Amino acid sequence: MARVSAAQTALAGPIVASEQTDTFAPDAEGRWLLTRSDINQTYEGASVRTPIHRRLVIDRHEINAPDFAARRAAAYASHDVILRDTPEGFRYLKREAGGREPSASARVIAPPVTRIATFAAGVIVDPNITTPLPFAGLSYVDFDLFHTGTQFSGFFGGSYAQAAFAAPSVGGSRWQIAGRAFAIATSYNDRAFVDGREIYAHDIRQRPAQVAVWALRPVAPRAAIRLEYDWDFNQFGRTSVTDPAFVVPRDQNAHGLRAGLDLQYAGWQTSVWGSHTIRAGWRQWGAPGSDDESESNASFQRAGASVLRTMAVSPRVTTRIDGSLVAGWNLDRFSRISFGTFDNRLHGYPSALIRYDRGGVLRTAISWAAARAVRVDGFFDAAAVHDPGFGRGLRGYTGFGAAIECPAPFGTLLAAEWGYGVQGVNTDGRRGTHVVRITGYKVF
Repeated sequence: MARVSAAQTALAGPIVASEQTDTFAPDAEGRWLLTRSDINQTYEGASVRTPIHRRLVIDRHEINAPDFAARRAAAYASHDVILRDTPEGFRYLKREAGGREPSASARVIAPPVTRIATFAAGVIVDPNITTPLPFAGLSYVDFDLFHTGTQFSGFFGGSYAQAAFAAPSVGGSRWQIAGRAFAIATSYNDRAFVDGREIYAHDIRQRPAQVAVWALRPVAPRAAIRLEYDWDFNQFGRTSVTDPAFVVPRDQNAHGLRAGLDLQYAGWQTSVWGSHTIRAGWRQWGAPGSDDESESNASFQRAGASVLRTMAVSPRVTTRIDGSLVAGWNLDRFSRISFGTFDNRLHGYPSALIRYDRGGVLRTAISWAAARAVRVDGFFDAAAVHDPGFGRGLRGYTGFGAAIECPAPFGTLLAAEWGYGVQGVNTDGRRGTHVVRITGYKVF
């Protein structure tokens, strides 16, 4: 046997797609043995859709090594993380109580950890948020909520909160249901531009909240359909420099339906989708007599496609590439797609600075496990989008950044991320924007 390729079927989640290719080669005795295994999977968790790429490379085999028992005892006596292959899947092994000496260091299967509570605190620096946004709160993750197999993730940090859930199988079927919610207590600037020049008299303040619920069902080993309901709320208000004649929009209350198809092949993940949204109670807004801002589109449509791939380059280095195209119809300033600090991020660009009705985005990342519990990331993003506030046609935006995650005193974990937007516009008109996020974690 030289090669075996397989795609799993009838998956009920949280793994919704899985492909595996095993390659064999003969050894010196003529036995065909496994030398390489590539596994590409799609994981659907609590508001998280993550591609997984695992690569196993075996450069040599030892058949029935005479010192196997001694090697196993040495492994059990070490501080290495060890997994055992069981009928229920891979399980972690832990030391038995009191087993500190090598002679008493036998390991047993550890019970699964289904709940994680974390205290998180930090600060977000965004040019469109008037002052740095501090947050501190509790994060809770449950992988088996109420013993139903449902995953839940929630965080409340005072200034903002978010929650998500995912039920991997509804009534034992292949249908999954999931959802997410987000709200922020702090208002931030929504800035208006004409030909790239900020019109301060048309700037307003906004405070968004979002809820989404969707159902997903695999229809083939490499395909799944997705049906989603979205509710978007945005509270608008004046700034200190808003023109009194400028009509501030009524608080946006939008209801949307979205349908999509997810595909996977050879580690590549692709999605195509379309949506229709209706805004309840929407009315005309903007400066009197203005043609470009006095719109009252009570409904709008969007459609898009995306492609995503992660790849393990080495045991310490992984890469990620993410590209997307999107277009919209009947969009105005407040229904266009925007880059933000919390969603649809473009590294280095502030929230609600760029609002576009069509275009493409490419995001790339590389991660390096520099040492035990230390990870360094590098980012490079590029976008070509049409924002009517910055002129006609597509305009390019480039951003890059870096991040580090490392241990800190008192058993905490520190994460710091910085991004620089080359074409970003600061509130004083200067080019080049910095967005910084610093977070400390303590797991209980």
